[in-house]
Amino acid sequence: MLTSEQLCKFYAGYRDETYVQQRQQFEPGYTAIFNASLGGDAGMTERRAVLAHALAVHCPNVEFASVLDHGGDRGQMLRDLKASRKAVYDVSQAAPDPGVESLSASQVHAAPWTLILSCHVLEHLISPDDYLHDLIACGDEASIFFFEIPYEPAKTTFLNQTYFQKVWLKFLIRNSKLLTKFD
Repeated sequence: MLTSEQLCKFYAGYRDETYVQQRQQFEPGYTAIFNASLGGDAGMTERRAVLAHALAVHCPNVEFASVLDHGGDRGQMLRDLKASRKAVYDVSQAAPDPGVESLSASQVHAAPWTLILSCHVLEHLISPDDYLHDLIACGDEASIFFFEIPYEPAKTTFLNQTYFQKVWLKFLIRNSKLLTKFD
């Protein structure tokens, strides 16, 4: 399991060229195009709409006293939320969006949050159980938690979900430089 220091070092410069190269060493399918699409307006608009719908259904007409986007990059998910205080905690230490406060790990636990978001974080963790216990400690019995885990359907090419596609993917995986060129 990565220590907090190692995690911060790994996510420093999150999504820059060095980061992409590091990810490609361990995940041959991680491409520059995919990396650039993360956190962009197109995808974030759709994700914010899903969040707004979930909140409208489960806690309509609520203006939150405080909202924490835990692992939320720049706090892009907070843009449309009604809240007195909007904050983001992210190990990448990315500059937050306007109106969003950036917090350190110790500041996250200073007071219970009324709404806590954890979007596209759990799938990165070696020990999600430890993370969830820590995250729950950021709230209290009245806190609302919103978790988002990405759904990434397999992309198909001219080859179908067939034997040939499996052979093609195995070939690309064995040849990571070639896979990067297909980016």
